[in-house]
Amino acid sequence: MKKIEIENMVKGLASIRKMRKNEKNLEEIEKYNKLIAEFNLILDNYTSSDEYINEEYMNRVEMGIIETDGTPIKCEKCNSIDYREVITDKIDYIVMEKEAICNKCEHFMGLWVTGNWCS
Repeated sequence: MKKIEIENMVKGLASIRKMRKNEKNLEEIEKYNKLIAEFNLILDNYTSSDEYINEEYMNRVEMGIIETDGTPIKCEKCNSIDYREVITDKIDYIVMEKEAICNKCEHFMGLWVTGNWCS
């Protein structure tokens, strides 16, 4: 899986979570939950592989794009360090998910989910 495919999956996952949040029908919510679980499984399986960690993740750390824990440092597209964190999901006022978006070019920089950055 290439970096752009992973970024697209992370963006897709965020979109699905937003749609689930707005859904009222319990059956549809359950469908969203199953889809989210499938996305997470694919991402977890790939991003935990040695290939991904060595080739993609460490290159991004070395280039100063992300910290070793995945926290965004600068935008890959425009090199700006100015970004905002947009809360995309919370439960009872507890932030469950947020996105890092570059303030200069609006590029998606990463997704934080329950304590971990997926950059």
